Amino acid sequence: MQGKVTRSPETLILDAAVTICPEDGGLGSGIVVWSEGGKAMVLTNRHVVGQSANPTVVFRNGRAVRGQAIAFDKDGADLASILIPVDAVSVKVGSDLPPAGTDVRLIGLRGWKTGKVADYFDIDHLGIQRPAKCMSLDFPILGAESGSGVFAGDTLVGVAWGVTGKKGQGERCGAVTMVNASRFVKACCSRLRPGMFIVSPISPAVPAAPVIPVAPVQPWTPGPTQPTQPQPDLSKIYEQLDALNAAIKNIPAGPPGPTGKPGKDGLAGAKGDAGPQGPPGPAGKDGVNGKDGGAGEVYPALELRVKALEDALKSMKGGSTTTIEPVPGK
Repeated sequence: MQGKVTRSPETLILDAAVTICPEDGGLGSGIVVWSEGGKAMVLTNRHVVGQSANPTVVFRNGRAVRGQAIAFDKDGADLASILIPVDAVSVKVGSDLPPAGTDVRLIGLRGWKTGKVADYFDIDHLGIQRPAKCMSLDFPILGAESGSGVFAGDTLVGVAWGVTGKKGQGERCGAVTMVNASRFVKACCSRLRPGMFIVSPISPAVPAAPVIPVAPVQPWTPGPTQPTQPQPDLSKIYEQLDALNAAIKNIPAGPPGPTGKPGKDGLAGAKGDAGPQGPPGPAGKDGVNGKDGGAGEVYPALELRVKALEDALKSMKGGSTTTIEPVPGK
Protein backbone atom coordinates (compact mmCIF):
# COMPACT_ATOMS: atom_id res chain seq x y z
CA MET A 1 0.00 0.00 0.00
CA GLN A 2 2.94 2.31 0.49
CA GLY A 3 3.08 3.45 -3.12
CA LYS A 4 -0.66 4.20 -3.19
CA VAL A 5 -0.49 6.76 -0.35
CA THR A 6 -0.36 10.37 -1.52
CA ARG A 7 -0.11 12.05 1.89
CA SER A 8 2.75 14.33 2.87
CA PRO A 9 5.69 12.58 4.60
CA GLU A 10 4.79 14.13 7.99
CA THR A 11 1.13 13.10 7.76
CA LEU A 12 2.07 9.61 6.54
CA ILE A 13 4.41 9.06 9.48
CA LEU A 14 1.82 10.37 11.96
CA ASP A 15 -0.84 8.06 10.52
CA ALA A 16 1.53 5.08 10.86
CA ALA A 17 2.48 5.87 14.49
CA VAL A 18 0.43 3.92 17.05
CA THR A 19 0.13 3.39 20.79
CA ILE A 20 0.51 -0.13 22.20
CA CYS A 21 -1.67 -1.15 25.17
CA PRO A 22 -0.71 -4.63 26.46
CA GLU A 23 -3.21 -6.63 28.49
CA ASP A 24 -1.15 -6.20 31.67
CA GLY A 25 -1.84 -2.46 31.70
CA GLY A 26 1.47 -1.22 30.28
CA LEU A 27 1.87 1.42 27.61
CA GLY A 28 4.26 1.94 24.70
CA SER A 29 4.65 3.13 21.13
CA GLY A 30 4.95 1.45 17.75
CA ILE A 31 5.06 2.08 14.00
CA VAL A 32 3.29 0.33 11.09
CA VAL A 33 5.95 -1.09 8.72
CA TRP A 34 3.85 -3.34 6.43
CA SER A 35 0.26 -3.48 5.22
CA GLU A 36 -1.38 -5.66 2.60
CA GLY A 37 -4.67 -7.43 1.97
CA GLY A 38 -6.54 -6.14 5.00
CA LYS A 39 -3.66 -6.82 7.38
CA ALA A 40 -0.90 -4.65 8.83
CA MET A 41 2.17 -5.25 10.98
CA VAL A 42 3.35 -3.00 13.79
CA LEU A 43 7.00 -2.91 14.89
CA THR A 44 7.71 -2.17 18.56
CA ASN A 45 9.87 -3.34 21.50
CA ARG A 46 9.69 -6.78 23.02
CA HIS A 47 9.61 -5.27 26.51
CA VAL A 48 6.55 -3.20 25.50
CA VAL A 49 4.57 -6.30 24.47
CA GLY A 50 5.84 -8.37 27.40
CA GLN A 51 3.76 -11.53 27.79
CA SER A 52 0.68 -10.02 26.14
CA ALA A 53 -0.75 -12.24 23.41
CA ASN A 54 -3.32 -9.71 22.17
CA PRO A 55 -2.19 -6.13 22.82
CA THR A 56 -4.50 -3.34 21.73
CA VAL A 57 -3.20 -1.01 19.00
CA VAL A 58 -4.59 2.56 19.03
CA PHE A 59 -4.22 4.95 16.09
CA ARG A 60 -3.97 8.70 16.51
CA ASN A 61 -7.59 9.16 15.33
CA GLY A 62 -8.73 7.09 18.33
CA ARG A 63 -9.42 3.86 16.48
CA ALA A 64 -8.51 0.85 18.64
CA VAL A 65 -7.88 -2.68 17.30
CA ARG A 66 -7.04 -5.93 19.09
CA GLY A 67 -3.76 -7.22 17.71
CA GLN A 68 -1.83 -10.48 17.82
CA ALA A 69 1.83 -10.71 18.90
CA ILE A 70 3.39 -12.86 16.18
CA ALA A 71 7.17 -12.79 16.78
CA PHE A 72 10.05 -11.63 18.96
CA ASP A 73 13.62 -11.04 17.84
CA LYS A 74 15.84 -13.88 19.07
CA ASP A 75 19.11 -11.89 18.88
CA GLY A 76 18.35 -9.65 21.86
CA ALA A 77 17.52 -6.58 19.78
CA ASP A 78 14.39 -5.93 21.90
CA LEU A 79 12.02 -6.11 18.93
CA ALA A 80 8.50 -7.51 18.57
CA SER A 81 5.89 -7.53 15.82
CA ILE A 82 2.11 -7.27 16.17
CA LEU A 83 -0.39 -8.24 13.47
CA ILE A 84 -3.61 -6.22 13.23
CA PRO A 85 -6.59 -7.18 11.00
CA VAL A 86 -6.95 -3.82 9.23
CA ASP A 87 -5.41 -1.91 6.35
CA ALA A 88 -3.15 0.88 7.60
CA VAL A 89 -0.62 3.41 6.35
CA SER A 90 2.93 2.00 6.50
CA VAL A 91 6.28 3.79 6.42
CA LYS A 92 9.39 3.38 4.31
CA VAL A 93 11.88 1.06 6.04
CA GLY A 94 15.57 1.84 5.58
CA SER A 95 18.58 -0.47 5.79
CA ASP A 96 21.54 1.93 6.06
CA LEU A 97 23.30 3.53 9.02
CA PRO A 98 22.91 7.32 9.00
CA PRO A 99 26.30 8.84 9.96
CA ALA A 100 26.83 10.57 13.30
CA GLY A 101 25.49 14.12 13.17
CA THR A 102 22.53 13.24 10.94
CA ASP A 103 19.31 15.09 11.81
CA VAL A 104 16.65 12.65 12.99
CA ARG A 105 13.21 12.86 14.56
CA LEU A 106 11.34 10.47 16.79
CA ILE A 107 7.58 9.94 16.76
CA GLY A 108 5.81 8.17 19.60
CA LEU A 109 3.01 8.48 22.10
CA ARG A 110 4.27 11.92 23.24
CA GLY A 111 4.58 13.36 19.72
CA TRP A 112 7.63 14.55 17.80
CA LYS A 113 11.16 14.88 19.16
CA THR A 114 14.07 16.13 17.07
CA GLY A 115 17.82 15.76 17.48
CA LYS A 116 20.89 14.15 15.93
CA VAL A 117 22.61 10.78 15.78
CA ALA A 118 25.31 11.00 18.47
CA ASP A 119 27.22 7.76 17.86
CA TYR A 120 26.91 3.96 17.74
CA PHE A 121 27.66 1.38 20.42
CA ASP A 122 27.53 -2.33 21.25
CA ILE A 123 27.18 -2.17 25.06
CA ASP A 124 24.94 0.32 26.87
CA HIS A 125 25.61 2.25 30.09
CA LEU A 126 24.31 -0.65 32.23
CA GLY A 127 26.81 -3.04 30.69
CA ILE A 128 24.16 -4.89 28.68
CA GLN A 129 25.39 -6.40 25.42
CA ARG A 130 23.41 -4.98 22.50
CA PRO A 131 23.35 -5.92 18.80
CA ALA A 132 26.13 -4.39 16.76
CA LYS A 133 25.63 -0.81 15.72
CA CYS A 134 22.96 0.34 18.11
CA MET A 135 22.16 4.02 17.58
CA SER A 136 22.60 6.65 20.29
CA LEU A 137 20.61 9.89 19.89
CA ASP A 138 21.48 13.17 21.63
CA PHE A 139 18.20 13.35 23.58
CA PRO A 140 16.48 11.06 26.14
CA ILE A 141 13.10 9.38 25.87
CA LEU A 142 10.42 9.23 28.54
CA GLY A 143 7.95 6.60 29.68
CA ALA A 144 5.68 5.09 27.00
CA GLU A 145 8.04 6.26 24.20
CA SER A 146 9.73 2.84 23.94
CA GLY A 147 8.99 1.45 20.49
CA SER A 148 8.89 4.89 18.85
CA GLY A 149 10.09 5.14 15.26
CA VAL A 150 13.28 7.10 14.50
CA PHE A 151 13.27 8.78 11.07
CA ALA A 152 15.85 10.40 8.85
CA GLY A 153 13.69 12.35 6.45
CA ASP A 154 10.76 10.03 5.59
CA THR A 155 12.72 6.79 6.14
CA LEU A 156 12.55 4.67 9.29
CA VAL A 157 16.14 4.19 10.50
CA GLY A 158 15.64 2.91 14.05
CA VAL A 159 13.30 1.82 16.84
CA ALA A 160 13.84 3.44 20.24
CA TRP A 161 14.12 1.03 23.16
CA GLY A 162 15.39 2.99 26.18
CA VAL A 163 17.88 5.38 27.71
CA THR A 164 21.61 4.97 27.30
CA GLY A 165 24.61 7.22 27.75
CA LYS A 166 28.27 7.20 28.63
CA LYS A 167 29.70 8.85 31.74
CA GLY A 168 29.59 12.64 31.43
CA GLN A 169 27.22 12.59 28.44
CA GLY A 170 23.92 12.58 30.33
CA GLU A 171 20.92 10.56 29.26
CA ARG A 172 20.49 9.64 25.61
CA CYS A 173 17.98 7.64 23.60
CA GLY A 174 19.15 4.19 22.50
CA ALA A 175 17.62 2.77 19.33
CA VAL A 176 17.93 -0.48 17.38
CA THR A 177 19.02 0.46 13.87
CA MET A 178 17.16 -0.78 10.84
CA VAL A 179 20.34 -2.61 9.78
CA ASN A 180 19.25 -5.10 12.45
CA ALA A 181 15.50 -4.42 12.51
CA SER A 182 14.93 -4.66 8.74
CA ARG A 183 16.02 -8.30 8.80
CA PHE A 184 13.51 -8.95 11.56
CA VAL A 185 10.79 -7.14 9.60
CA LYS A 186 11.48 -9.19 6.48
CA ALA A 187 11.44 -12.42 8.46
CA CYS A 188 8.08 -11.50 10.01
CA CYS A 189 6.60 -10.54 6.66
CA SER A 190 7.66 -13.88 5.20
CA ARG A 191 5.27 -15.54 7.63
CA LEU A 192 2.47 -13.27 6.53
CA ARG A 193 3.25 -13.57 2.82
CA PRO A 194 4.61 -17.03 1.87
CA GLY A 195 7.57 -17.12 -0.48
CA MET A 196 9.23 -13.96 0.83
CA PHE A 197 12.98 -14.36 1.40
CA ILE A 198 13.79 -15.05 5.08
CA VAL A 199 16.93 -13.13 6.08
CA SER A 200 17.07 -13.98 9.78
CA PRO A 201 15.22 -16.60 11.85
CA ILE A 202 12.84 -15.37 14.55
CA SER A 203 11.50 -16.88 17.74
CA PRO A 204 7.75 -17.44 18.03
CA ALA A 205 5.72 -15.19 20.29
CA VAL A 206 3.24 -16.28 22.95
CA PRO A 207 0.38 -18.30 21.38
CA ALA A 208 -2.32 -15.83 20.52
CA ALA A 209 -6.03 -15.95 21.17
CA PRO A 210 -8.46 -15.28 18.28
CA VAL A 211 -8.30 -11.69 17.11
CA ILE A 212 -11.32 -9.71 18.28
CA PRO A 213 -11.55 -6.26 16.67
CA VAL A 214 -12.45 -3.49 19.06
CA ALA A 215 -15.20 -1.10 18.07
CA PRO A 216 -13.93 2.33 17.04
CA VAL A 217 -13.98 4.98 19.72
CA GLN A 218 -16.95 7.28 19.14
CA PRO A 219 -16.00 10.98 18.93
CA TRP A 220 -17.35 13.23 21.62
CA THR A 221 -20.30 15.41 20.71
CA PRO A 222 -21.86 18.07 22.93
CA GLY A 223 -25.31 17.37 24.38
CA PRO A 224 -28.39 19.56 23.91
CA THR A 225 -28.25 23.03 25.39
CA GLN A 226 -30.35 23.37 28.53
CA PRO A 227 -32.88 26.25 28.66
CA THR A 228 -31.73 29.28 30.58
CA GLN A 229 -33.23 29.39 34.08
CA PRO A 230 -34.85 32.73 35.11
CA GLN A 231 -32.82 34.71 37.58
CA PRO A 232 -34.57 35.28 40.97
CA ASP A 233 -35.42 38.81 42.12
CA LEU A 234 -32.93 39.54 44.89
CA SER A 235 -33.99 43.15 45.57
CA LYS A 236 -36.29 42.18 48.47
CA ILE A 237 -33.56 40.10 50.07
CA TYR A 238 -31.13 43.04 49.83
CA GLU A 239 -33.78 45.33 51.45
CA GLN A 240 -34.19 42.89 54.34
CA LEU A 241 -30.41 42.70 54.82
CA ASP A 242 -30.14 46.52 54.91
CA ALA A 243 -32.95 46.74 57.50
CA LEU A 244 -31.28 44.05 59.61
CA ASN A 245 -27.92 45.86 59.54
CA ALA A 246 -29.62 49.13 60.56
CA ALA A 247 -31.41 47.41 63.45
CA ILE A 248 -28.15 45.93 64.69
CA LYS A 249 -26.51 49.38 64.74
CA ASN A 250 -29.45 50.85 66.76
CA ILE A 251 -29.36 48.29 69.54
CA PRO A 252 -28.57 50.20 72.82
CA ALA A 253 -25.51 49.32 74.79
CA GLY A 254 -26.10 46.93 77.69
CA PRO A 255 -25.04 47.44 81.32
CA PRO A 256 -21.37 47.16 82.18
CA GLY A 257 -20.16 43.70 82.94
CA PRO A 258 -18.80 42.55 86.33
CA THR A 259 -15.35 43.57 87.44
CA GLY A 260 -12.74 41.11 86.42
CA LYS A 261 -10.42 39.31 88.81
CA PRO A 262 -7.18 41.10 89.77
CA GLY A 263 -4.28 40.18 87.61
CA LYS A 264 -1.18 38.41 88.80
CA ASP A 265 1.87 40.36 90.04
CA GLY A 266 4.00 41.62 87.26
CA LEU A 267 7.66 40.90 86.89
CA ALA A 268 10.20 42.98 88.89
CA GLY A 269 11.32 46.16 87.19
CA ALA A 270 14.82 46.74 85.93
CA LYS A 271 17.52 48.25 88.21
CA GLY A 272 17.33 52.08 88.32
CA ASP A 273 20.15 54.54 87.48
CA ALA A 274 22.55 55.85 90.18
CA GLY A 275 21.29 58.89 92.22
CA PRO A 276 22.94 62.40 92.35
CA GLN A 277 26.18 63.03 94.37
CA GLY A 278 25.59 63.83 98.09
CA PRO A 279 26.83 67.03 100.01
CA PRO A 280 30.45 67.16 101.42
CA GLY A 281 30.98 65.52 104.83
CA PRO A 282 31.96 67.42 108.13
CA ALA A 283 35.55 68.65 108.80
CA GLY A 284 37.89 66.16 110.44
CA LYS A 285 39.47 66.57 113.96
CA ASP A 286 42.76 68.53 114.50
CA GLY A 287 45.89 66.49 114.31
CA VAL A 288 48.24 65.89 117.32
CA ASN A 289 51.30 68.26 117.73
CA GLY A 290 54.62 66.67 116.92
CA LYS A 291 57.52 66.45 119.41
CA ASP A 292 60.06 69.36 119.72
CA GLY A 293 63.25 68.82 117.86
CA GLY A 294 66.60 68.83 119.75
CA ALA A 295 69.13 71.70 119.62
CA GLY A 296 71.15 71.76 116.44
CA GLU A 297 74.98 71.61 116.42
CA VAL A 298 77.00 74.76 115.56
CA TYR A 299 78.88 74.18 112.39
CA PRO A 300 82.37 75.71 112.75
CA ALA A 301 83.13 75.98 109.11
CA LEU A 302 82.79 79.78 108.92
CA GLU A 303 85.07 80.43 111.92
CA LEU A 304 87.74 78.12 110.54
CA ARG A 305 87.64 79.88 107.15
CA VAL A 306 88.06 83.31 108.81
CA LYS A 307 90.98 82.07 110.87
CA ALA A 308 92.60 80.56 107.80
CA LEU A 309 92.33 83.87 105.96
CA GLU A 310 93.88 85.72 108.88
CA ASP A 311 96.82 83.29 108.98
CA ALA A 312 97.28 83.68 105.28
CA LEU A 313 97.46 87.48 105.55
CA LYS A 314 100.04 87.21 108.28
CA SER A 315 102.14 84.88 106.26
CA MET A 316 102.04 87.19 103.28
CA LYS A 317 103.20 90.11 105.39
CA GLY A 318 106.03 88.09 106.85
CA GLY A 319 107.06 86.69 103.49
CA SER A 320 106.46 83.13 104.44
CA THR A 321 104.59 80.74 102.15
CA THR A 322 101.56 79.06 103.62
CA THR A 323 99.40 76.56 101.84
CA ILE A 324 95.71 77.29 102.28
CA GLU A 325 93.76 74.03 102.38
CA PRO A 326 90.10 74.11 101.73
CA VAL A 327 87.80 74.05 104.68
CA PRO A 328 84.87 71.69 104.38
CA GLY A 329 81.47 73.29 104.43
CA LYS A 330 77.94 72.74 103.41
